[in-house]
Amino acid sequence: MATAYYYFLLTLSLLTFYGAAAYRFYQLNYAGVWLTIALTAFTFIVLKKAAFGKQQNFADHTPKEIERPTQAAANVKYSIFNVAGVALLAVNFIIIFRHSTADAIVSPWQIVPWYFWPTFALGIILLVAIILKNSAPNFIYRLLVAGYWLLVLSVGLIIYQVGFGFDPFIHQATEKLISATGAVYPKPWYYLGQYALIVILNKLTFIPVVWLDKLLVPVLAALTLPYALYQAAKFLTADERVAKLTALFALIFPFATFTLTTPQNLAIIFLLLIILLSVKIWRQNKLLVAHYSLLVTLSLASLLTHPIAGLPAVLFAALIIGTKFFKNKLLVTGYWLLVTILSIISLPLAFYLNNQTNLIINTGSDAAAAVSWNWPQFFFSGTANFLLNFIYLYGFNIGVIIITFIVAGVIIHYQNVKRITRYSPYLLMSFSLLISYFITKTISFSYLIDYERSSFAGRILIIAAYFALPFIVIALTKVMEMILPQERTVKYLFFCFLAFLISCSLYFSYPRSDGYYNSRSFSTSQSDINAARWINQDAGGGNYIVLANQQVSAAALREFGFKKYYKIPSPYQGASESEVFYYPIPTGEKLYQYYLDMVNKNASRQTALAAADLVGADTAYFVINHYWFAFDKILAEAAIGATAVENIDQGKIFVFKYANPVKK
Repeated sequence: MATAYYYFLLTLSLLTFYGAAAYRFYQLNYAGVWLTIALTAFTFIVLKKAAFGKQQNFADHTPKEIERPTQAAANVKYSIFNVAGVALLAVNFIIIFRHSTADAIVSPWQIVPWYFWPTFALGIILLVAIILKNSAPNFIYRLLVAGYWLLVLSVGLIIYQVGFGFDPFIHQATEKLISATGAVYPKPWYYLGQYALIVILNKLTFIPVVWLDKLLVPVLAALTLPYALYQAAKFLTADERVAKLTALFALIFPFATFTLTTPQNLAIIFLLLIILLSVKIWRQNKLLVAHYSLLVTLSLASLLTHPIAGLPAVLFAALIIGTKFFKNKLLVTGYWLLVTILSIISLPLAFYLNNQTNLIINTGSDAAAAVSWNWPQFFFSGTANFLLNFIYLYGFNIGVIIITFIVAGVIIHYQNVKRITRYSPYLLMSFSLLISYFITKTISFSYLIDYERSSFAGRILIIAAYFALPFIVIALTKVMEMILPQERTVKYLFFCFLAFLISCSLYFSYPRSDGYYNSRSFSTSQSDINAARWINQDAGGGNYIVLANQQVSAAALREFGFKKYYKIPSPYQGASESEVFYYPIPTGEKLYQYYLDMVNKNASRQTALAAADLVGADTAYFVINHYWFAFDKILAEAAIGATAVENIDQGKIFVFKYANPVKK
């Protein structure tokens, strides 16, 4: 298993790296794809020969997996526990699939039935029993653990038939265009890893780009992260059951990052694999080809996918490899100092340089750019029923809980070895990125819409926490080791409680609408698609713009890609012209502000035509969804002066058309 796992990760990271390079310097037509495959195959063969040519085996350098005999060993494939475990997992998937919807919803939990939760918790407890009794061969255990990881990561994928979030629609439209034409210009230096991987898989398998994009991160996370957690935990404990339980109960921490595909989420998977697999590599006296080839290729794949995770990944891989390479202590000290400085300044410097090309004139007066710190705060619940109170007591305090696990892991490790240097690279990277977070918080992101301005620095704080993951694993394995010796009743009560925490984590990892929190963000629906199609048909080949919310804009991207742009005088320093998409994109562009004026101030013909005049369009369409606040008021205002009104899907959406009499 270890060797096959290594082969898979090496192939995946090589495809990502070479595909990104082929796209950046050439294009991803069929010639570019076959060039990528040829380079991947050649490098794979060279590394395989170098790593295993001297009767080495990757499994020799990773924890050995032992098939322990049981009383039911003779008929283990037909064990009732195993069959029931697989059956319960299938039932959970069936429940989710049966409640998928193309309607606009705020949260998947609005339509998932109550009986999903006890069925889900029972499946987790049954899997724990299978692990404790060792009643299943390793492949059944892996199937069940990966299956439950996939279940929790794909709830949104299954429930939201059209899709959820906004960024995935942009990336899917880009990937479809690359697959059709070979390239999209201008070519960036980031996102390339995801685009290359999706396009290559699309051309090899003929699976639609949209489905490949939706599946990539949830499926890849479910296939790779549990085994990486198992490997790390197995190195830290002598009990294989503890390692297996750790890989399962890592799900007590919210996992929203892996529920949808974006370049940053994919890059984070590569980063986490580096961190987890390096737990044993760092302790090896000799760094083998199989080790550093995997670290290097994964870090390059991460870098070419998204720099926020990629830059720390490359620096961490360089820290591990360089420390093993240099023998002189003075050189090692100097090298660590260099990597520390680069870890602190690389991301703030990248943001600063990027901002020089995106900085809006006169942003210095923007009060919204004031520094605010996102520190974990202890939260006391008490405004709803007992169950919801406990869920939010756990969910809102997850930052404090993670810090507690990290501190506990550091203390446990120090008590065991009486020193902390064994895992100092992880602490070094974590503290360096913490300082990087402080610096980045002072950088203005005024060219972004208000609610996105703090997200970039917040991502660095999350990456800093990821580098402390080995200490979280240490603490989690210690919890498992403390539970296992207890008497059966006490032991299973603990595991029932942990299964409940996984349920809380699952609930918290998706949009919610309850007594505590309302995400207020509706999913893109079939009605949004129908509205975008009607507008496209009604407008024909004319010059028009659309004022709509981001769900309708996402639907237009899904259906028509990057169909129309207008050139206007640029508001950015150093540029004479700027391009405006014909649907509003909520990143600070002017069309979105016109839409906000329509729904928040007055939905007037004058405002709609002013938006059309901005880009020189003949016609403006205004789209209002039935769930919008003050819908009836907006409907009445928008009808005044409208050239035409279209009712979509029995009132779920209304489209108002305003034709400019001067131009049309």
